[in-house]
Amino acid sequence: MLMVIFGAGASLDSAQACRLRIVGGAIEDDGLIWRPPLANGLFLDSHRAFGTFVERYPRIRAILQRLREPKRKSVEEILESLQGEVKEYAERLAQLASVRFYLRDLLYACTNRWLGHTNGVTNYQDLIDQMLRRHRAEEETICLVTFNYDLLLERALMDFGFQLQEPRHFLALHPVFKVFKLHGSVNWARYVEHPNSGGPAALIDSGESMKLSREWLNVGENENSRSGSLLWPSIAIPVQTKSWSTFECPEEHLEHLGHLLKRVTKVLIIGWQAREAHFLQMLKDDLPKLVSLMVVCGSWEAGKKVLDHFVEQVGPKVSPGSQVSAGGFTDFVVNGEGDEFFKA
Repeated sequence: MLMVIFGAGASLDSAQACRLRIVGGAIEDDGLIWRPPLANGLFLDSHRAFGTFVERYPRIRAILQRLREPKRKSVEEILESLQGEVKEYAERLAQLASVRFYLRDLLYACTNRWLGHTNGVTNYQDLIDQMLRRHRAEEETICLVTFNYDLLLERALMDFGFQLQEPRHFLALHPVFKVFKLHGSVNWARYVEHPNSGGPAALIDSGESMKLSREWLNVGENENSRSGSLLWPSIAIPVQTKSWSTFECPEEHLEHLGHLLKRVTKVLIIGWQAREAHFLQMLKDDLPKLVSLMVVCGSWEAGKKVLDHFVEQVGPKVSPGSQVSAGGFTDFVVNGEGDEFFKA
């Protein structure tokens, strides 16, 4: 069975339009402003386009300077440090709740505007097409694992018969592809038991201390309530040390993924840094010996670092014939490297 793991680098390099044309040090096309950012660009707003989302959630302002200019620490490290202060400083809960809503709104907007800029054409369609072309009937499932909140993968799959539905039906939406969004999605939410009114501001005031339902919902952009109940965004705070509590998806998704991992023999990594310790532990526990592994991470040097870390964490299950692409996601699909990898 084939498994593809997507990280933020896949969204960043998701279309040929990512090949920026710079004029006088500035981006020539405003559409490129909405190119999905890496973690360190989520709050930076160097083109002053994200201010609307800050204004919606003013409690985020007190921590925004640190998140916009991470120097000695990454954004993930800063957020983890802030999360560690919640017991001594209750305001941190409200600030981190604001981060969730901010990321939901920002990345929903990035998805829609970026797809508008690319006319809906991304590398994901090409990749899916290459996988289906080499798909064999006896290998019914292709496992797609993504740590990205955006909807680029799902939108591409819709060209191949995939339809967005409630998360409880998510694993039955396509006869071949099973999609696992382990850190949640901008269009996922859960009911909040209390409070029942007041919108996002009321939830932010209560921080992350409210009781959430066990039911995951598929929601629209800026949908904050349904059936008289408020909705909590089902996206994980991007922190440095990922643990089992970082998973933000229905439990049945994790159980099903565990079963599928036992059959995976070929893995393709695209734009993923392999830093999710909780997921790496799952791979170490459940993967059989891999027949083939390929890493696509922007450059050979970056990919080799990911490969080495993956091998270190997952162990001898990784094939000694593993490959590293010399380029990124766009190079991978345009140069037909995927076709060669899938048929090998």
